[in-house]
Amino acid sequence: MTTRQRHRHAALALCALIANAACLVTETIEVQEEQPTPANTPPRIHEESASPANGSVIEPTSCALQLSIGVVEEWDASDELTARWFVDEALLASSRLPPQDDPLREGPRYTFEVARHVPGPHAVLVAISDGFADGDDLRAAREGKAVVSYEWVLDTSAATACVDQPESSDEPTDTP
Repeated sequence: MTTRQRHRHAALALCALIANAACLVTETIEVQEEQPTPANTPPRIHEESASPANGSVIEPTSCALQLSIGVVEEWDASDELTARWFVDEALLASSRLPPQDDPLREGPRYTFEVARHVPGPHAVLVAISDGFADGDDLRAAREGKAVVSYEWVLDTSAATACVDQPESSDEPTDTP
């Protein structure tokens, strides 16, 4: 066999080897389906950080009572949270908790001023959301978002000394 024949024979063998190598792959390639957008992680109130602690009717001993949620957890770092404060179902105040890298955020605060309310029991609720819906239901979340809440029951019946004080507005205390 001449050198030329050997080269041709080697070239044919190499082509056959390459052709067979391409056929050796017997696994099917799975087509990856588009992954759905991950679900929203709702905010979470760390209930043990709420002050005063809930569990029974609170009787204010002064003319103003500071209510607060110490810690709110939000894993979606880009989400701005909004806290809405309701007294006896009426929206009285709102504050925002800006986005931050740490999932644990300082929670909202609200000063309940006894003189602004008739003596007796009052329900104070804070609703925190990463996206409130537009519309009449002020506690509803937008689609794909969530609302969490915490409630206190205050009885201002014994705080009669506060009733004669001049009225001032309930104001939220924005957190940094």
